[in-house]
Amino acid sequence: MTKLPGRKRSLLHDIAGVFSGNVAAMVAVLLTNIVLSRTLGPANYGVYTSLLAVLLISVSIVQLGITRSAVFHLGQNPAQRPTVVHAVFNLWIITSVAGVFISLLAVAVLNNGNFTWPMVALALPVIPMILGNVYLGGVFLGLEEIRQSNRLYYLPATLTFLLSILMVWWLDWGVAGALGAALVSSSLVFGVTFFQLVKRFGWVFPAPGDMLVKVSRLGVMYAFTFMLLQLNYKADVLLLQKLRPAAEVGFYSLGVSVSEQLWLIPFAMGMVLMSRTANEANRELSARRTALLVKGGLALSIVGSVVLWFAVPVLIPLVFGSDFVASVGVVQAIVPGIVVFVVFRLLESHLAGLGKPWLALWALVPSLVINLGLNLWLIPRYGALGAAWATNISYSAATLVYILIYIRHTKSSIRHLFIPSATDWQQVFEMVKRFRKR
Repeated sequence: MTKLPGRKRSLLHDIAGVFSGNVAAMVAVLLTNIVLSRTLGPANYGVYTSLLAVLLISVSIVQLGITRSAVFHLGQNPAQRPTVVHAVFNLWIITSVAGVFISLLAVAVLNNGNFTWPMVALALPVIPMILGNVYLGGVFLGLEEIRQSNRLYYLPATLTFLLSILMVWWLDWGVAGALGAALVSSSLVFGVTFFQLVKRFGWVFPAPGDMLVKVSRLGVMYAFTFMLLQLNYKADVLLLQKLRPAAEVGFYSLGVSVSEQLWLIPFAMGMVLMSRTANEANRELSARRTALLVKGGLALSIVGSVVLWFAVPVLIPLVFGSDFVASVGVVQAIVPGIVVFVVFRLLESHLAGLGKPWLALWALVPSLVINLGLNLWLIPRYGALGAAWATNISYSAATLVYILIYIRHTKSSIRHLFIPSATDWQQVFEMVKRFRKR
């Protein structure tokens, strides 16, 4: 695959970079949780995670798909990039204020006696910092600066781990130290990155109204698509909580968490794919790139699923304890749906890069209905395994519908998407060769 002029890194380098960054962030979060749980103890750790959950829920409500909207507008309108960046800066201020207000309201409604006002005062400024890093990550994706975007994902997590060791374990500042670590790490990364972008693009407040409307309007559509994706992911857990004992929910949640690690590489592919698609004027070249990634992502996922299927009978009892042996069957049952949905995620990244998130609704709405109906039927009869089967069927239905949508809108074909050609093998060998040289 020929590298386009001005592009510093190859497709494979960008995917490898995002993947390694995701793994680094995942490891940093895991290590932070170990430090905090062991140092704070169950009660204080529960207070910290409960307050953090309020913040993260607020962030998820107010971010409104601005990240993906920024990717599309920056890629499609190079001449208007400064105006798009200014709109993102303005929307960051507006949504940060909304997020802080929602969090304050939630804290007041919850009326949790363990939440002291000094804790809340430390926690609230984390919201604009997290939002800012998410938005700026979208800006760098839209500019095809994948390495910079990736840093905004793993650096805050890594700094939080290091500062947690200092503030919580070494200085023994308790919950305040844990919140302080989150605040300082996210603020440092955001502050440095924000001023870099201000130096490049300037700062205008208020930003032009037409661009604010364009970015926010498309962002709302992206957000609605994301919400349906989350409902498809979480509907089974919600229904299990109502229909089965708590232990079965735990078995299922762990099984899903383990099996979803198969999405790490396709997730990295999807991020890079959306950025490249938004910036690509040649639609035929963009479609060829997507087809190559679909074949590669599906092949890697199949290999990974086979390895996982045989490994989990040993892996789960060894890592999580013999009490979770029931999760083995969940992983083995749900793996087919996880693999099939890789195709959906990659095709959706392509059409999202073209600014067409609403097309996913035609697949996600029927899939959600199927998911809910099958869960209501299968969970009372088969428990966690029934939820896994429902997930497989609903994921497969969404993927099949979306393949048809994708083919119609890109003038592609089933053969082009799934059957490797001699050209595909040549492109893979060329990419690997360039990767090894770098």
